[in-house]
Amino acid sequence: MKHLILTSIALCFMLIQTKAQDNDDTKRRKITIDLGGSDVVHVTQGDKVIVGKKKNKKRRGKGYSKSLVFDLGFANVVDNTDYSKLKSITNNLTVNDPYQGTPGQKSGMALRGTKSSNVAISPFMYSIHLDKRESVNIITGIGLNFYNLTYENDLKLVADSATGSIPQVRFGDYKNDIKKNKIAFDYLTMPFMLQVKPKIGNRRLVLGAGVSAGYLLKSWHKVKLDDGNKYKTKQNFAAAKWLTSLTGEVGIDDRIRFYGNYSLNSIYEQPLNQNVYSFGIRFFGL
Repeated sequence: MKHLILTSIALCFMLIQTKAQDNDDTKRRKITIDLGGSDVVHVTQGDKVIVGKKKNKKRRGKGYSKSLVFDLGFANVVDNTDYSKLKSITNNLTVNDPYQGTPGQKSGMALRGTKSSNVAISPFMYSIHLDKRESVNIITGIGLNFYNLTYENDLKLVADSATGSIPQVRFGDYKNDIKKNKIAFDYLTMPFMLQVKPKIGNRRLVLGAGVSAGYLLKSWHKVKLDDGNKYKTKQNFAAAKWLTSLTGEVGIDDRIRFYGNYSLNSIYEQPLNQNVYSFGIRFFGL
């Protein structure tokens, strides 16, 4: 009995010691995470501090990022048309040259700059990183680009039903004043742009330049009169099947960006020769 009591006391003492050692080891293994600042993570393990970089939340895969890009801006044209090759029919307008207008009036083919718009949405845009800092990138993807060209005067394009060319432009065809007169173009586009992001202070500038190829999906002519009547004609109107443009962007990363496009070929086929350009604000850029 005496030996059994002594043995029991020894076992209890050993269990108490083992539990105390386990508690000390647990304290030494305790890990505390302190999120200090925007660029580093502090991890404390006992008396040891480990410093590491935060993961890039924009990264979707190794070597690239992807995002939605949305553009909203104004559109206009640089008109290089040789109007001597284009026949015009003037009904109710009393002008010497319906294309060039009379002294004190705008050209017959002039656009309303504040009413002509450009909207683009690119749901599948990729930034291919050429360096680890992601400061040099190639931007590409696919999207839709919409041009809405609104004209000052009540012109009507008369397109050939067989070829889609525009042999005539009619002026003064409508009995009531025109409230809106626009021709719209929808293009499927694919950009290819080189982008650099130099760091200045705590921010990064965004500078990009490249080219964009667009394929015509559809175009139409819409007229809205003051009396409330509307006319919409879905036709090619000699719109260019392919539109190649210079494209660029500038801004501050994660703050604000501006974009610009200028077509290298006319948005119309001959005889009209109008290079379209656009500029505005870019949202959700890479």
